[in-house]
Amino acid sequence: MNIGFYRYSLLNRGGDRIVVDYANYLATQGHEVTIHVREFATRFVINQSVRCNILNDRNRFIYLLATAGRKFEHDMTVVDIIHLPLLLLFRNKVLYLAQADDVEYYSSRILRAAVDACYRIYFSLGLPTISVSDHLSKILQERYHVTQLNTVNNGIDLEIFHPDPDSELIRSKQGRLAIFFLARGDKYRKGYDIADTIFAQLPEYLADKAELWVCGEQFFVNNSRLKVRNFGVVRDEELRRILSSCDIFFYPSRHEGFGLFPLEAMACGCAVVTSDAVPYSQIHAEILSSPVGNSAQLLGNLEILLSDLDMLRRCKAAGIVTARSYSNSRSREIFANTLASVVERRESPVRTGQDTDEIPS
Repeated sequence: MNIGFYRYSLLNRGGDRIVVDYANYLATQGHEVTIHVREFATRFVINQSVRCNILNDRNRFIYLLATAGRKFEHDMTVVDIIHLPLLLLFRNKVLYLAQADDVEYYSSRILRAAVDACYRIYFSLGLPTISVSDHLSKILQERYHVTQLNTVNNGIDLEIFHPDPDSELIRSKQGRLAIFFLARGDKYRKGYDIADTIFAQLPEYLADKAELWVCGEQFFVNNSRLKVRNFGVVRDEELRRILSSCDIFFYPSRHEGFGLFPLEAMACGCAVVTSDAVPYSQIHAEILSSPVGNSAQLLGNLEILLSDLDMLRRCKAAGIVTARSYSNSRSREIFANTLASVVERRESPVRTGQDTDEIPS
């Protein structure tokens, strides 16, 4: 197959990782793969067989205008932001890779309505979609009655994410517990404001025996005695060592299509405090989950793990076992097979129904 991935940016977020991972896998299987992107600043390793086409559009507006006129010679162009396939479809065969409910990126009612309209137009045309989780497929199916929806549940790379503690990092904690916060992605959807509120409300007796480790963007806590250590943007190997050396992964997300980061943290030995936005959080008892936006319960769960070291150890050990059941080795293969099936039937009449391939949980 000749496959293209079309994006505005390729950075260091979960969605970027999935695109790079699938592009790399397709290339290793002998397919021709190109990533078209305007903003390229990723630290993820891209296979040398994958071609990266950097688009020279001066700004986002010109990028959108140019998108409508671009024509690629791909068997399929994969796009994971819902308004882009609507611009590409005039001259290209497109597939929407649903990594999240894009409506949930925004708090503005106007923007939410605009994104919802894009969904309705795309799905009304009977164009193909691959969703990254059963949870997200259910949302799209119930809201839009999608006719060509395939589900390929995400997984994590266990060759990258596994326990690998760093003795120097552990020594630097000086007996304190380290809370990890990943400051990348969009601030509203990932709950930056929630995190800031909760860290500021952490009781002093707990703040004195803990510290906050942050990867990604600079993050500072207002009105708190909590010590903050910003690591910046790091490569996977360093991220693995940091996660393996801290204790609690705090993830107050408002919406997730799947939620790679908590599983990656669990694979490295972190206990996880998150929200019900993470689809699998309610089926694994070792994940301390609370309703989306419930700051009081998120804070309470964080306090439990900081206070009860036996429970913290149990959650960390059980999390490693759970994470190992979500390997991406199978999801890569299923994605490639599903994509090949879509390409093969692209000229066939629209099929109805929903196809699902599950990663064991």
